Amino acid sequence: MQIETIFPAVFVIALLGGCGGSGGSGGSGGSDTGGSVPRTSCGSAGAFQRCTLQHDDLTREYLIYVPNSYSGQGAVPLLLNFHGYGSNATDQHNYANFRLLADAEQFVLVVPEGTLLGDRQHWAVGSWTSESTTDDIDFVKTLIDTVSSNYLIDATRVYATGMSNGGYMSYHLACNLSHRIAAIASVTGSMSFETYDGCRPAQPTSVMQIHGTDDDVVPIDGDTWTKPIDDVIDYWVVYDGCDPEAEITAVPDSNEDGVISERLSYVQCIGGTEVRYYRMNGMGHIWPETFRGDDLSGASVIWAFLSKYSTQGRIDQEM
Repeated sequence: MQIETIFPAVFVIALLGGCGGSGGSGGSGGSDTGGSVPRTSCGSAGAFQRCTLQHDDLTREYLIYVPNSYSGQGAVPLLLNFHGYGSNATDQHNYANFRLLADAEQFVLVVPEGTLLGDRQHWAVGSWTSESTTDDIDFVKTLIDTVSSNYLIDATRVYATGMSNGGYMSYHLACNLSHRIAAIASVTGSMSFETYDGCRPAQPTSVMQIHGTDDDVVPIDGDTWTKPIDDVIDYWVVYDGCDPEAEITAVPDSNEDGVISERLSYVQCIGGTEVRYYRMNGMGHIWPETFRGDDLSGASVIWAFLSKYSTQGRIDQEM
């Protein structure tokens, strides 16, 4: 996910294989879609469906999974799962599969499709996507409204997560749509300088970051086009009014490779929010899963974190 205006195009393309979060073996583990998701009429529970909506004269697509247990009698949470740069919704579902959790925890899962910037699908977050004319913030607002018109969604429990460019998009939503987004989790993403400098959240928001020290696509220490992860964490610790001293615990060495990572939790924040940072020693630009030999199950720790939070009781205001 390098910025094309700074790096030669060949170098950019070489890095994209890891940026989408779906290449090689990443697209197979834990998937049950059987390849591409068929286009069907939207509305039934128990199967992934590809749906469309019109936004800014574009036909936008998204995948949706409604758990079998959904009855329409009680409001359920909504999780938005954003793919990486050059990837797509189907690959993101296969790579970061929340389907079993959606069934077990009874939430609606939506995996949106980005638009093309050149020949790469993207989310418009500034930096290397600065030439994009897509209004993805308004698209997400429209998407939430559309899904909420078809299903009984708990408007106080809408969450965002994503891989790489999808992680950047999650932070972009926390900055620009926090009155609709209860909490976010970024995996291998960060904040662009544009998102960071223009961040104006409506209220404190819980955020979680999972990042590897060996990420050579989105460097943990930042670059000329992306903020260092420490700066991102510091921003949210200050904005959320957290205790600046992190509670540090070791991440269990599930794969028994002797490499110990850390979980930094910043608590005592305004409104019961939290900032959590998994600093994964030796991990590269991947979505971690224990069944792939990693120390973390990304989907599990993300849902356990996000699902604790809601916008209820916070002062909502239009951005």
